[in-house]
Amino acid sequence: MSVKQELINAKALIANPENWTQSCLARNAGDMFVNVNDPSACKFCALGALRKAGTHEDAYMKLADAAFKAGFKGIVALNDHGLHEDVMEMFDKAIEEAS
Repeated sequence: MSVKQELINAKALIANPENWTQSCLARNAGDMFVNVNDPSACKFCALGALRKAGTHEDAYMKLADAAFKAGFKGIVALNDHGLHEDVMEMFDKAIEEAS
């Protein structure tokens, strides 16, 4: 899978705000912390979604670069201190850079 496709797939996992979380990689329907690969995981942070979607280091770097350009210290900082819209914009910029 390409870096661009990995980013697109990760973004799709959290495109609905109900499937996005903060302060942990993944949660189940009861809002308990779970591993991103746990079958009950249904909510992901930006980094958790990226880990669920694939393993390309280049995808991580594109997303981190987009977070830095948005004024945050990294993916986790933007995810945990920004809004869902900020996370979606970070993915959009990373996808554009991967094109």
